[in-house]
Amino acid sequence: MNKPTRTYTRLAAANVKLASSIYQRTPLIADTFLLDAVTWCCGDRKDLEILEVGTCRGVSSAILAQRGNVVTLDKSPRNGCGDALKALDVAGKVVRVLGPPELARPLVRGKFDVCFIDATHKHENVLRDFAFAVARTNNIIFHDYCEDHHDVITAVDEIHKNHGGELQLFDCFAALRGLNA
Repeated sequence: MNKPTRTYTRLAAANVKLASSIYQRTPLIADTFLLDAVTWCCGDRKDLEILEVGTCRGVSSAILAQRGNVVTLDKSPRNGCGDALKALDVAGKVVRVLGPPELARPLVRGKFDVCFIDATHKHENVLRDFAFAVARTNNIIFHDYCEDHHDVITAVDEIHKNHGGELQLFDCFAALRGLNA
């Protein structure tokens, strides 16, 4: 059995709801895989500009904020969304943009070092989220690249085929770096 990471321990001690977060599939250590994917894409920098599509309760937002500033988008707020940010003391590094994609996405400007996508898991939605992200970065990490989310697998494989770059898997995270827009 895996020993829980320090991040997981801090979140659990603060009673952060971890169901429906990256820990659901990989309990105790999912943050290691996510941050390893970020490092593979961007190196060890701690001053990254990170875009996240799909906030849910903000667990991954808080984890990513340990590596830089995060702009995260979601359709609506979820109960307990700020709990993880408080537990990891990173609330000042995360900006949440809420609303329908057609209203929220135009508010996001500039370039990012990496984007993390963990929103809806339907093929067409993954492709739409990718199209939004690749206009802002050439490094994208997808969550739920696993058999029970076949649409994510087929979309990521299609993106890799059509946009090049390098593909690396970190448990159920698929990282693409050096993509062509």
